[in-house]
Amino acid sequence: MSQGSTDAQKSQGLIQNPQSEISQRFGDEQTIDTGGGDSAGGNLDKRSFINVFIGTNPSGALTAQTLQDLLQVLEQYGDGQLVKQAYKESLPADSYVSRPEAGSYGAMVAQLQEFRRLQQCLKRLAAEPDMPEAVRSRLDDFRIQEEEADLPDQGDLSAQNLKSGVQAYLQIVLRPDLSSDGLVVNAWLIPDDTVSDPAKRYQPLDLDETRKGTTCQIEEVPTILNQFLNQALQYLTGQRYELTVEVFLPLDHLCADVDGWELTDLFFEDETYLVGTKYQVIVRSQERLDPRYLASRLNQWHNNWDRVRTRLSSVPGQDDFEHLSEMETCNWKQLVNRLKQKLGLKLTCGLVETNQKDLFTCILKAAAPIAIWPRLDLDHLDQVSEIEQLVASGPLLKLLETIRQKREEADCDSCPASHLGSHLAVLWEDPNRLTPDALAQLRPPGQ
Repeated sequence: MSQGSTDAQKSQGLIQNPQSEISQRFGDEQTIDTGGGDSAGGNLDKRSFINVFIGTNPSGALTAQTLQDLLQVLEQYGDGQLVKQAYKESLPADSYVSRPEAGSYGAMVAQLQEFRRLQQCLKRLAAEPDMPEAVRSRLDDFRIQEEEADLPDQGDLSAQNLKSGVQAYLQIVLRPDLSSDGLVVNAWLIPDDTVSDPAKRYQPLDLDETRKGTTCQIEEVPTILNQFLNQALQYLTGQRYELTVEVFLPLDHLCADVDGWELTDLFFEDETYLVGTKYQVIVRSQERLDPRYLASRLNQWHNNWDRVRTRLSSVPGQDDFEHLSEMETCNWKQLVNRLKQKLGLKLTCGLVETNQKDLFTCILKAAAPIAIWPRLDLDHLDQVSEIEQLVASGPLLKLLETIRQKREEADCDSCPASHLGSHLAVLWEDPNRLTPDALAQLRPPGQ
């Protein structure tokens, strides 16, 4: 590279002692992470994300020497503007929320690794028509190394993991679109629920790389869920897992037939299935992600969940759930008070539309962790007995799988509409499994 081009890059701030850049961002560790953070929330107030992932110190993947070699190749290429353009185009649309724009090659590579986008950037650069063949070949080598480093270490898979797999969650969040009468949909995947570090816990899912979030009408959500689910499945390929789909709904849509949404099979594209028959599907309150709700009720919510957590391996007793068999004469204030002492609510009558908002408001006010209800009355069934037996059929931890099996039975029935499994809804609110944007609200001011 000529002295002139080097001077030009220095003036653009692209070469600023790459090794120093590594040390500043990652300390003296010998590895640089390809596992990454998350930035969240399309069409949201993204200022709240600024502090979420600052200060993370990822570890493990490409060695510092390999990274140094990559930086040297980028310097030799000489076109700083093209590198910067490829870097910016490869980042998630909302990356600026949690990271300022990088000003040097070292910072760019480190940031791309944090967001799991280094492979995309190297691929973009290698595709440049004027790229020298020798540089293109080196970039392809680095891309392959990055890809291999990002694969799970098969040696770390224990016999137990191979047997049962990790617990994964697909989080779909629907919020009212303030600029229209539609909804904004955002999605994240939690590939392994045992990972607690927010910077590594969430994998953002996007249908459009240029923006975060998708705007749609409620009837279009199943199609969008299908696309997000396919992304999640491809991400989970290669590991054993159990996947639960969590759909965060606004209060007015909390009774939507989410488990009955029809999706297209990823492989057999001419076949469809009901999402609730294949995966554990639960609904959650979008309002519980509101910072005002978290400020006023998160403490009570955790207290309620602690009661659930201690009983997960036990079979629920008759009095563990508040039983509501009719809603017309319900004293809503008393219901809120009783729910604070229970594991949750079991409604054994059909959910009357005129009382839906009252019921869901009570659940919110009480910060109740669990609720089960049938979306309608089936006159030929003893719904009280059926739901009582369902709740007491095994340990509380197995309830979601029991309901999934019930939904699968209904789908195989000659008359699915007459089967309780076609109409069962379950709300399951774990306060330890919030979305990244909600977690951002929990940061104390100034941190």
